Amino acid sequence: MTKIFFLSIFFTIAIILLITPSALAQETAPADQTEVLPAQITPQIKANAGEDQNVATQKKVLFDASGSQISPEDLKAEYLWDFGDGDIGRGIDIIHIYNAPGNYRVKLKIVAGEIESEDEIFVTVYNDLMIMITDKPNEDPELKYFSQYAAQKGTLIIPIQYEPGETEYTGLEKLTRKLVDASDDLKKSNLIIAWTPSLAGFEALAKFGQQTENAEDLNFTKKTIIAITDKNFGLASRVAQSTFDILKPEIALLTRKEALTPIIETRLPQDIIPKLRAEGIEFKTVGVHSQRTIDKLTPWNFASYAVNFMINKGVPANTILLILMLPIVATIIAFARQILGIKAFGIYIPSVVALSFVATGLKYGLAIFILILVFGTLVRLFLQKVKMLHLPRMAIVLTLVSIAILGMLAEGAYHARTGLITVSIFPMLIMIILAEQFVNVQVEKGAATAIKLTLETLILSVVCYFIVTWQTLRTLVIAYPELIFITIILNFALGRWTGLRVSEYFRFRKVIRAIAKKE
Repeated sequence: MTKIFFLSIFFTIAIILLITPSALAQETAPADQTEVLPAQITPQIKANAGEDQNVATQKKVLFDASGSQISPEDLKAEYLWDFGDGDIGRGIDIIHIYNAPGNYRVKLKIVAGEIESEDEIFVTVYNDLMIMITDKPNEDPELKYFSQYAAQKGTLIIPIQYEPGETEYTGLEKLTRKLVDASDDLKKSNLIIAWTPSLAGFEALAKFGQQTENAEDLNFTKKTIIAITDKNFGLASRVAQSTFDILKPEIALLTRKEALTPIIETRLPQDIIPKLRAEGIEFKTVGVHSQRTIDKLTPWNFASYAVNFMINKGVPANTILLILMLPIVATIIAFARQILGIKAFGIYIPSVVALSFVATGLKYGLAIFILILVFGTLVRLFLQKVKMLHLPRMAIVLTLVSIAILGMLAEGAYHARTGLITVSIFPMLIMIILAEQFVNVQVEKGAATAIKLTLETLILSVVCYFIVTWQTLRTLVIAYPELIFITIILNFALGRWTGLRVSEYFRFRKVIRAIAKKE
Protein backbone atom coordinates (compact mmCIF):
# COMPACT_ATOMS: atom_id res chain seq x y z
CA MET A 1 0.00 0.00 0.00
CA THR A 2 2.76 2.35 0.93
CA LYS A 3 4.53 1.63 -2.37
CA ILE A 4 1.38 2.35 -4.32
CA PHE A 5 0.95 5.65 -2.41
CA PHE A 6 4.49 6.85 -3.15
CA LEU A 7 4.24 5.78 -6.79
CA SER A 8 1.01 7.74 -7.12
CA ILE A 9 2.65 10.83 -5.65
CA PHE A 10 5.68 10.43 -7.95
CA PHE A 11 3.59 10.11 -11.11
CA THR A 12 1.40 13.02 -10.02
CA ILE A 13 4.41 15.30 -9.57
CA ALA A 14 5.90 14.13 -12.89
CA ILE A 15 2.64 14.86 -14.71
CA ILE A 16 2.42 18.31 -13.07
CA LEU A 17 6.02 19.15 -14.10
CA LEU A 18 5.28 18.06 -17.65
CA ILE A 19 2.00 19.92 -17.95
CA THR A 20 2.98 23.22 -16.23
CA PRO A 21 5.56 24.55 -18.83
CA SER A 22 3.17 23.93 -21.72
CA ALA A 23 0.36 25.61 -19.81
CA LEU A 24 2.54 28.62 -19.05
CA ALA A 25 3.56 28.79 -22.68
CA GLN A 26 -0.06 28.72 -23.74
CA GLU A 27 -0.85 31.57 -21.33
CA THR A 28 2.06 33.81 -22.39
CA ALA A 29 1.99 33.10 -26.11
CA PRO A 30 -1.13 35.13 -26.94
CA ALA A 31 0.29 38.18 -25.15
CA ASP A 32 3.48 38.06 -27.25
CA GLN A 33 1.70 37.34 -30.50
CA THR A 34 -0.76 40.22 -30.23
CA GLU A 35 2.07 42.70 -30.80
CA VAL A 36 3.07 41.30 -34.18
CA LEU A 37 -0.16 40.10 -35.71
CA PRO A 38 -0.48 41.96 -39.07
CA ALA A 39 -4.24 41.99 -38.80
CA GLN A 40 -4.03 44.18 -35.72
CA ILE A 41 -1.72 46.90 -37.21
CA THR A 42 -3.60 50.14 -38.05
CA PRO A 43 -3.12 50.90 -41.79
CA GLN A 44 -1.68 54.33 -42.61
CA ILE A 45 -1.81 56.20 -45.93
CA LYS A 46 -0.27 59.52 -46.99
CA ALA A 47 -0.86 60.50 -50.62
CA ASN A 48 1.88 62.29 -52.61
CA ALA A 49 0.97 63.48 -56.11
CA GLY A 50 4.49 64.73 -56.89
CA GLU A 51 5.66 68.25 -57.78
CA ASP A 52 3.91 71.07 -59.66
CA GLN A 53 4.62 70.90 -63.39
CA ASN A 54 4.82 73.11 -66.46
CA VAL A 55 3.83 71.09 -69.53
CA ALA A 56 3.05 71.70 -73.18
CA THR A 57 -0.23 70.96 -74.90
CA GLN A 58 -0.47 67.69 -76.83
CA LYS A 59 2.51 66.29 -74.92
CA LYS A 60 2.49 63.19 -72.73
CA VAL A 61 2.69 64.03 -69.02
CA LEU A 62 3.63 61.40 -66.42
CA PHE A 63 1.87 61.57 -63.06
CA ASP A 64 3.60 59.43 -60.46
CA ALA A 65 2.29 58.62 -56.98
CA SER A 66 5.19 56.36 -56.00
CA GLY A 67 6.24 58.92 -53.39
CA SER A 68 3.12 58.14 -51.37
CA GLN A 69 3.50 56.36 -48.03
CA ILE A 70 1.46 53.20 -47.35
CA SER A 71 1.79 51.00 -44.27
CA PRO A 72 1.86 48.05 -44.28
CA GLU A 73 3.49 47.80 -47.70
CA ASP A 74 1.32 44.91 -48.86
CA LEU A 75 -1.86 46.86 -48.16
CA LYS A 76 -4.12 46.85 -51.20
CA ALA A 77 -4.85 50.45 -52.24
CA GLU A 78 -6.53 52.11 -55.19
CA TYR A 79 -5.04 55.26 -56.82
CA LEU A 80 -7.62 57.65 -58.28
CA TRP A 81 -6.55 60.70 -60.36
CA ASP A 82 -8.57 63.78 -61.33
CA PHE A 83 -6.62 65.75 -63.95
CA GLY A 84 -8.69 68.92 -63.66
CA ASP A 85 -9.77 68.94 -67.31
CA GLY A 86 -12.68 66.55 -66.90
CA ASP A 87 -10.66 63.35 -67.31
CA ILE A 88 -9.90 60.84 -64.56
CA GLY A 89 -7.56 57.89 -64.28
CA ARG A 90 -6.45 55.01 -62.08
CA GLY A 91 -3.01 53.69 -61.23
CA ILE A 92 0.10 54.46 -59.22
CA ASP A 93 1.58 56.13 -62.32
CA ILE A 94 -0.36 57.26 -65.34
CA ILE A 95 0.15 59.29 -68.51
CA HIS A 96 -2.19 62.09 -69.49
CA ILE A 97 -2.33 64.59 -72.39
CA TYR A 98 -3.76 68.11 -72.09
CA ASN A 99 -5.39 69.55 -75.19
CA ALA A 100 -5.78 73.19 -74.10
CA PRO A 101 -3.55 75.66 -72.27
CA GLY A 102 -4.51 76.76 -68.78
CA ASN A 103 -3.94 76.14 -65.08
CA TYR A 104 -5.18 72.77 -63.82
CA ARG A 105 -5.53 71.41 -60.29
CA VAL A 106 -4.66 67.71 -60.31
CA LYS A 107 -6.02 65.66 -57.40
CA LEU A 108 -4.82 62.26 -56.20
CA LYS A 109 -6.94 60.11 -53.86
CA ILE A 110 -5.65 56.84 -52.41
CA VAL A 111 -8.33 54.53 -51.01
CA ALA A 112 -7.77 51.37 -48.95
CA GLY A 113 -11.04 50.08 -47.53
CA GLU A 114 -12.46 52.82 -45.33
CA ILE A 115 -9.15 54.71 -45.17
CA GLU A 116 -8.27 57.35 -47.74
CA SER A 117 -5.78 60.20 -48.26
CA GLU A 118 -5.68 63.07 -50.76
CA ASP A 119 -3.03 65.32 -52.28
CA GLU A 120 -3.03 67.84 -55.12
CA ILE A 121 -0.61 69.63 -57.41
CA PHE A 122 -0.94 72.42 -59.96
CA VAL A 123 -0.14 71.90 -63.62
CA THR A 124 0.35 74.85 -65.95
CA VAL A 125 -0.29 73.90 -69.57
CA TYR A 126 1.00 76.12 -72.36
CA ASN A 127 1.25 76.27 -76.10
CA ASP A 128 4.65 77.97 -75.86
CA LEU A 129 7.16 78.42 -73.05
CA MET A 130 9.13 81.65 -72.75
CA ILE A 131 12.03 82.19 -70.33
CA MET A 132 12.41 85.78 -69.14
CA ILE A 133 15.63 86.73 -67.35
CA THR A 134 14.86 89.92 -65.46
CA ASP A 135 15.73 92.03 -62.44
CA LYS A 136 12.06 92.87 -61.88
CA PRO A 137 10.33 91.37 -58.82
CA ASN A 138 7.14 89.33 -59.15
CA GLU A 139 4.99 92.23 -57.97
CA ASP A 140 6.32 94.56 -60.68
CA PRO A 141 3.29 95.88 -62.67
CA GLU A 142 5.00 95.54 -66.06
CA LEU A 143 6.09 91.95 -65.41
CA LYS A 144 2.59 91.07 -64.18
CA TYR A 145 1.01 92.63 -67.27
CA PHE A 146 3.19 90.76 -69.75
CA SER A 147 2.79 87.48 -67.83
CA GLN A 148 -1.01 87.79 -67.85
CA TYR A 149 -1.08 88.89 -71.48
CA ALA A 150 1.08 85.91 -72.46
CA ALA A 151 -1.18 83.54 -70.51
CA GLN A 152 -4.15 84.78 -72.54
CA LYS A 153 -2.22 83.84 -75.68
CA GLY A 154 -1.38 80.38 -74.33
CA THR A 155 2.25 81.28 -73.58
CA LEU A 156 3.79 80.65 -70.17
CA ILE A 157 6.46 83.13 -69.03
CA ILE A 158 8.85 81.73 -66.45
CA PRO A 159 10.84 84.57 -64.83
CA ILE A 160 14.40 83.95 -63.67
CA GLN A 161 15.20 86.92 -61.48
CA TYR A 162 17.80 88.93 -59.69
CA GLU A 163 17.04 89.33 -56.02
CA PRO A 164 16.38 92.99 -55.09
CA GLY A 165 19.33 94.90 -53.68
CA GLU A 166 22.05 92.59 -54.97
CA THR A 167 25.19 94.00 -56.50
CA GLU A 168 25.79 93.35 -60.15
CA TYR A 169 28.65 90.95 -59.49
CA THR A 170 27.08 88.77 -56.78
CA GLY A 171 23.76 89.05 -58.62
CA LEU A 172 25.35 87.73 -61.81
CA GLU A 173 26.74 84.70 -59.97
CA LYS A 174 23.34 83.92 -58.43
CA LEU A 175 21.58 84.47 -61.73
CA THR A 176 23.91 81.97 -63.39
CA ARG A 177 23.13 79.40 -60.69
CA LYS A 178 19.41 79.99 -61.19
CA LEU A 179 19.84 79.27 -64.88
CA VAL A 180 21.45 75.97 -63.94
CA ASP A 181 18.49 75.15 -61.67
CA ALA A 182 16.09 76.04 -64.50
CA SER A 183 17.80 73.77 -67.04
CA ASP A 184 14.65 71.68 -67.59
CA ASP A 185 12.59 74.76 -68.47
CA LEU A 186 15.41 76.15 -70.63
CA LYS A 187 15.43 72.89 -72.56
CA LYS A 188 11.69 73.16 -73.27
CA SER A 189 11.76 76.82 -74.29
CA ASN A 190 12.66 78.02 -77.78
CA LEU A 191 12.59 81.69 -76.77
CA ILE A 192 14.71 83.38 -74.09
CA ILE A 193 14.28 87.07 -73.30
CA ALA A 194 16.86 88.96 -71.24
CA TRP A 195 15.24 92.05 -69.74
CA THR A 196 17.93 93.29 -67.38
CA PRO A 197 20.05 96.41 -67.08
CA SER A 198 23.52 96.33 -68.63
CA LEU A 199 22.72 93.18 -70.65
CA ALA A 200 23.44 91.15 -67.51
CA GLY A 201 21.04 88.49 -68.77
CA PHE A 202 23.17 87.94 -71.87
CA GLU A 203 26.31 87.79 -69.70
CA ALA A 204 24.70 85.23 -67.36
CA LEU A 205 23.63 83.10 -70.34
CA ALA A 206 27.18 83.14 -71.69
CA LYS A 207 28.60 82.16 -68.31
CA PHE A 208 25.96 79.45 -67.97
CA GLY A 209 26.90 78.07 -71.38
CA GLN A 210 30.56 77.93 -70.40
CA GLN A 211 30.01 76.30 -67.00
CA THR A 212 27.24 73.81 -67.77
CA GLU A 213 28.40 70.38 -68.86
CA ASN A 214 25.06 69.58 -70.52
CA ALA A 215 24.81 72.91 -72.39
CA GLU A 216 24.74 70.99 -75.68
CA ASP A 217 21.66 69.05 -74.51
CA LEU A 218 19.83 72.37 -74.12
CA ASN A 219 20.13 72.84 -77.88
CA PHE A 220 20.78 76.59 -77.96
CA THR A 221 21.39 76.39 -81.71
CA LYS A 222 17.61 76.14 -82.20
CA LYS A 223 16.69 78.89 -79.75
CA THR A 224 16.05 82.62 -80.11
CA ILE A 225 17.67 84.92 -77.56
CA ILE A 226 16.42 88.50 -77.32
CA ALA A 227 17.82 91.33 -75.19
CA ILE A 228 15.50 94.16 -74.20
CA THR A 229 17.67 97.24 -73.73
CA ASP A 230 17.51 101.02 -73.79
CA LYS A 231 21.23 101.29 -74.60
CA ASN A 232 22.84 102.21 -77.88
CA PHE A 233 22.69 99.16 -80.15
CA GLY A 234 26.16 99.77 -81.54
CA LEU A 235 27.80 99.41 -78.14
CA ALA A 236 25.41 96.85 -76.66
CA SER A 237 25.86 94.54 -79.63
CA ARG A 238 29.51 94.01 -78.70
CA VAL A 239 28.44 92.53 -75.36
CA ALA A 240 25.71 90.46 -77.02
CA GLN A 241 28.22 89.25 -79.60
CA SER A 242 30.22 87.40 -76.96
CA THR A 243 27.08 85.54 -75.89
CA PHE A 244 26.33 84.65 -79.50
CA ASP A 245 29.87 83.38 -80.06
CA ILE A 246 29.56 81.05 -77.05
CA LEU A 247 25.98 79.75 -77.41
CA LYS A 248 25.51 80.02 -81.21
CA PRO A 249 21.70 80.55 -81.04
CA GLU A 250 19.57 80.44 -84.17
CA ILE A 251 18.58 84.09 -83.67
CA ALA A 252 20.07 86.72 -81.36
CA LEU A 253 18.83 90.28 -81.43
CA LEU A 254 18.59 93.51 -79.48
CA THR A 255 15.38 95.46 -79.33
CA ARG A 256 13.28 97.83 -77.22
CA LYS A 257 10.69 97.20 -74.50
CA GLU A 258 7.80 97.96 -76.87
CA ALA A 259 8.72 94.79 -78.78
CA LEU A 260 7.53 92.53 -75.94
CA THR A 261 3.85 92.66 -76.95
CA PRO A 262 4.41 91.70 -80.62
CA ILE A 263 6.91 89.02 -79.54
CA ILE A 264 4.25 87.42 -77.31
CA GLU A 265 1.65 87.69 -80.07
CA THR A 266 3.93 86.20 -82.72
CA ARG A 267 4.77 83.01 -80.79
CA LEU A 268 6.96 81.57 -83.55
CA PRO A 269 10.61 82.70 -83.35
CA GLN A 270 11.07 82.78 -87.12
CA ASP A 271 8.23 85.33 -87.38
CA ILE A 272 9.62 87.75 -84.78
CA ILE A 273 11.90 89.76 -87.06
CA PRO A 274 9.22 90.26 -89.79
CA LYS A 275 6.76 91.28 -87.06
CA LEU A 276 9.14 93.85 -85.55
CA ARG A 277 9.94 95.20 -89.01
CA ALA A 278 6.22 95.52 -89.81
CA GLU A 279 5.55 97.28 -86.49
CA GLY A 280 8.44 99.70 -87.09
CA ILE A 281 10.17 98.70 -83.83
CA GLU A 282 13.91 99.24 -83.68
CA PHE A 283 16.05 96.10 -83.48
CA LYS A 284 19.50 94.83 -84.34
CA THR A 285 20.45 91.24 -85.08
CA VAL A 286 23.64 89.74 -83.76
CA GLY A 287 25.40 86.85 -85.47
CA VAL A 288 28.27 85.82 -87.66
CA HIS A 289 27.58 88.75 -89.97
CA SER A 290 28.02 91.24 -87.10
CA GLN A 291 31.34 89.94 -85.85
CA ARG A 292 34.09 92.48 -85.89
CA THR A 293 36.88 91.49 -88.23
CA ILE A 294 39.56 90.41 -85.78
CA ASP A 295 40.56 87.13 -87.35
CA LYS A 296 44.08 88.45 -87.82
CA LEU A 297 46.07 89.91 -84.97
CA THR A 298 47.31 93.42 -85.79
CA PRO A 299 48.76 96.33 -83.77
CA TRP A 300 45.37 98.04 -84.04
CA ASN A 301 43.08 95.33 -82.77
CA PHE A 302 45.16 93.21 -80.40
CA ALA A 303 43.19 94.39 -77.32
CA SER A 304 39.82 93.49 -78.86
CA TYR A 305 41.27 90.23 -80.14
CA ALA A 306 42.56 89.34 -76.67
CA VAL A 307 39.30 90.31 -74.89
CA ASN A 308 37.13 88.29 -77.30
CA PHE A 309 39.47 85.32 -77.04
CA MET A 310 39.46 85.37 -73.23
CA ILE A 311 35.66 85.73 -72.94
CA ASN A 312 35.09 82.89 -75.39
CA LYS A 313 37.49 80.71 -73.38
CA GLY A 314 35.58 81.31 -70.15
CA VAL A 315 37.32 84.27 -68.49
CA PRO A 316 34.52 86.21 -66.71
CA ALA A 317 33.63 89.41 -68.55
CA ASN A 318 33.32 91.25 -65.21
CA THR A 319 36.90 90.38 -64.30
CA ILE A 320 38.16 91.71 -67.61
CA LEU A 321 36.03 94.82 -67.23
CA LEU A 322 37.39 95.63 -63.77
CA ILE A 323 40.96 95.32 -65.03
CA LEU A 324 40.18 97.58 -67.98
CA MET A 325 38.55 100.09 -65.64
CA LEU A 326 41.56 100.33 -63.34
CA PRO A 327 43.58 102.65 -65.67
CA ILE A 328 40.54 104.92 -65.93
CA VAL A 329 40.16 105.05 -62.15
CA ALA A 330 43.88 105.75 -61.71
CA THR A 331 43.68 108.58 -64.25
CA ILE A 332 40.72 110.15 -62.43
CA ILE A 333 42.63 110.04 -59.14
CA ALA A 334 45.73 111.52 -60.80
CA PHE A 335 43.58 114.32 -62.22
CA ALA A 336 42.09 114.95 -58.76
CA ARG A 337 45.60 115.20 -57.28
CA GLN A 338 47.33 117.25 -59.97
CA ILE A 339 44.51 119.58 -61.04
CA LEU A 340 42.12 119.72 -58.08
CA GLY A 341 44.65 119.23 -55.28
CA ILE A 342 42.87 116.33 -53.54
CA LYS A 343 45.60 114.22 -51.91
CA ALA A 344 43.79 111.25 -50.34
CA PHE A 345 45.88 108.16 -49.47
CA GLY A 346 47.89 108.25 -52.69
CA ILE A 347 46.61 106.58 -55.86
CA TYR A 348 46.58 102.89 -54.98
CA ILE A 349 44.23 102.90 -52.00
CA PRO A 350 41.41 105.01 -53.55
CA SER A 351 41.61 102.84 -56.69
CA VAL A 352 41.25 99.51 -54.92
CA VAL A 353 38.61 100.87 -52.55
CA ALA A 354 36.55 102.06 -55.53
CA LEU A 355 36.79 98.62 -57.16
CA SER A 356 35.97 97.02 -53.79
CA PHE A 357 32.80 99.12 -53.64
CA VAL A 358 31.89 97.75 -57.09
CA ALA A 359 32.29 94.18 -55.83
CA THR A 360 30.50 94.67 -52.49
CA GLY A 361 27.90 97.24 -53.48
CA LEU A 362 28.11 100.85 -52.31
CA LYS A 363 25.89 100.41 -49.25
CA TYR A 364 27.76 97.49 -47.73
CA GLY A 365 31.11 98.79 -48.97
CA LEU A 366 30.63 102.07 -47.09
CA ALA A 367 29.47 100.19 -43.98
CA ILE A 368 32.59 98.00 -43.99
CA PHE A 369 34.84 101.01 -44.75
CA ILE A 370 33.46 103.09 -41.85
CA LEU A 371 33.45 100.14 -39.43
CA ILE A 372 37.11 99.40 -40.16
CA LEU A 373 38.25 102.98 -39.65
CA VAL A 374 36.18 103.67 -36.54
CA PHE A 375 37.07 100.37 -34.89
CA GLY A 376 40.75 100.72 -35.87
CA THR A 377 40.88 104.19 -34.30
CA LEU A 378 39.23 103.04 -31.07
CA VAL A 379 41.63 100.11 -30.74
CA ARG A 380 44.61 102.40 -31.38
CA LEU A 381 43.46 104.85 -28.69
CA PHE A 382 43.02 101.97 -26.25
CA LEU A 383 46.49 100.59 -26.99
CA GLN A 384 48.16 104.00 -26.60
CA LYS A 385 48.40 103.38 -22.88
CA VAL A 386 50.23 100.11 -23.44
CA LYS A 387 53.96 100.29 -24.12
CA MET A 388 54.76 97.93 -26.97
CA LEU A 389 56.44 97.85 -30.38
CA HIS A 390 54.65 99.14 -33.47
CA LEU A 391 54.25 95.90 -35.45
CA PRO A 392 52.72 93.84 -32.61
CA ARG A 393 50.44 96.80 -31.92
CA MET A 394 49.27 96.82 -35.56
CA ALA A 395 48.82 93.06 -35.46
CA ILE A 396 46.41 93.49 -32.54
CA VAL A 397 44.59 96.28 -34.40
CA LEU A 398 44.12 94.10 -37.50
CA THR A 399 43.05 91.14 -35.36
CA LEU A 400 40.34 93.11 -33.58
CA VAL A 401 39.22 94.77 -36.82
CA SER A 402 38.86 91.29 -38.35
CA ILE A 403 36.74 90.22 -35.38
CA ALA A 404 34.55 93.29 -35.91
CA ILE A 405 34.04 92.30 -39.57
CA LEU A 406 33.09 88.78 -38.43
CA GLY A 407 30.55 90.37 -36.11
CA MET A 408 29.08 92.30 -39.02
CA LEU A 409 28.80 89.12 -41.09
CA ALA A 410 27.16 87.34 -38.14
CA GLU A 411 24.63 90.16 -37.90
CA GLY A 412 23.99 89.85 -41.64
CA ALA A 413 23.48 86.09 -41.32
CA TYR A 414 21.11 86.54 -38.36
CA HIS A 415 18.94 89.04 -40.23
CA ALA A 416 19.28 87.20 -43.59
CA ARG A 417 20.97 90.11 -45.34
CA THR A 418 21.97 88.23 -48.50
CA GLY A 419 23.78 91.24 -49.97
CA LEU A 420 26.13 91.31 -46.96
CA ILE A 421 26.75 87.62 -46.36
CA THR A 422 27.60 87.04 -50.04
CA VAL A 423 30.29 89.72 -50.11
CA SER A 424 33.59 88.35 -51.37
CA ILE A 425 36.41 88.07 -48.83
CA PHE A 426 38.99 89.87 -50.98
CA PRO A 427 37.32 93.32 -51.05
CA MET A 428 36.97 93.11 -47.27
CA LEU A 429 40.63 92.15 -46.83
CA ILE A 430 41.67 95.06 -49.04
CA MET A 431 39.71 97.50 -46.90
CA ILE A 432 40.99 95.95 -43.65
CA ILE A 433 44.51 96.82 -44.80
CA LEU A 434 43.38 100.48 -44.79
CA ALA A 435 43.31 100.36 -41.01
CA GLU A 436 47.11 100.19 -40.92
CA GLN A 437 47.48 103.17 -43.26
CA PHE A 438 44.93 105.18 -41.30
CA VAL A 439 46.58 104.44 -37.93
CA ASN A 440 50.04 105.26 -39.31
CA VAL A 441 48.85 108.65 -40.56
CA GLN A 442 47.24 109.32 -37.17
CA VAL A 443 50.53 108.59 -35.45
CA GLU A 444 52.70 110.56 -37.88
CA LYS A 445 50.53 113.57 -38.77
CA GLY A 446 47.77 113.67 -36.19
CA ALA A 447 44.11 112.80 -36.13
CA ALA A 448 42.96 115.90 -38.07
CA THR A 449 45.17 115.12 -41.07
CA ALA A 450 44.20 111.44 -40.98
CA ILE A 451 40.49 112.30 -41.00
CA LYS A 452 40.99 114.78 -43.86
CA LEU A 453 42.87 112.23 -45.99
CA THR A 454 40.29 109.57 -45.17
CA LEU A 455 37.39 111.79 -46.27
CA GLU A 456 39.22 112.66 -49.49
CA THR A 457 39.88 108.97 -50.11
CA LEU A 458 36.23 108.15 -49.47
CA ILE A 459 34.98 110.92 -51.80
CA LEU A 460 37.32 109.86 -54.61
CA SER A 461 36.39 106.20 -54.17
CA VAL A 462 32.67 106.95 -54.33
CA VAL A 463 33.10 109.15 -57.43
CA CYS A 464 35.15 106.42 -59.12
CA TYR A 465 32.53 103.84 -58.11
CA PHE A 466 29.81 105.75 -59.98
CA ILE A 467 32.07 106.16 -63.00
CA VAL A 468 33.00 102.47 -63.06
CA THR A 469 29.34 101.45 -62.81
CA TRP A 470 28.25 103.92 -65.52
CA GLN A 471 26.81 101.51 -68.04
CA THR A 472 27.60 103.50 -71.18
CA LEU A 473 31.27 103.66 -70.25
CA ARG A 474 31.35 99.97 -69.28
CA THR A 475 29.84 98.92 -72.58
CA LEU A 476 32.20 101.19 -74.51
CA VAL A 477 35.29 99.85 -72.72
CA ILE A 478 34.41 96.17 -73.13
CA ALA A 479 33.50 96.79 -76.78
CA TYR A 480 36.61 98.83 -77.62
CA PRO A 481 39.29 98.05 -75.02
CA GLU A 482 41.87 99.96 -77.08
CA LEU A 483 40.37 103.14 -75.61
CA ILE A 484 42.21 102.61 -72.31
CA PHE A 485 45.45 103.59 -74.04
CA ILE A 486 44.09 107.13 -74.17
CA THR A 487 44.68 107.25 -70.41
CA ILE A 488 48.43 107.05 -71.07
CA ILE A 489 48.27 110.23 -73.16
CA LEU A 490 46.17 111.95 -70.50
CA ASN A 491 48.62 111.00 -67.77
CA PHE A 492 51.52 112.34 -69.85
CA ALA A 493 49.66 115.66 -70.02
CA LEU A 494 48.94 115.59 -66.29
CA GLY A 495 52.57 114.79 -65.56
CA ARG A 496 53.70 117.96 -67.34
CA TRP A 497 51.22 120.22 -65.55
CA THR A 498 53.00 123.11 -63.82
CA GLY A 499 50.11 125.43 -62.98
CA LEU A 500 48.36 125.95 -59.67
CA ARG A 501 45.86 123.40 -58.46
CA VAL A 502 42.24 124.41 -57.87
CA SER A 503 42.64 124.03 -54.11
CA GLU A 504 45.71 126.27 -54.22
CA TYR A 505 43.69 129.04 -55.82
CA PHE A 506 41.52 129.03 -52.70
CA ARG A 507 44.46 128.58 -50.36
CA PHE A 508 46.50 131.43 -51.80
CA ARG A 509 43.63 133.63 -52.97
CA LYS A 510 44.78 136.60 -50.87
CA VAL A 511 48.28 136.43 -52.30
CA ILE A 512 46.89 136.10 -55.83
CA ARG A 513 44.67 139.14 -55.29
CA ALA A 514 47.57 141.15 -53.91
CA ILE A 515 49.72 140.30 -56.93
CA ALA A 516 46.86 141.15 -59.27
CA LYS A 517 46.46 144.60 -57.65
CA LYS A 518 50.16 145.37 -58.01
CA GLU A 519 50.05 144.51 -61.68
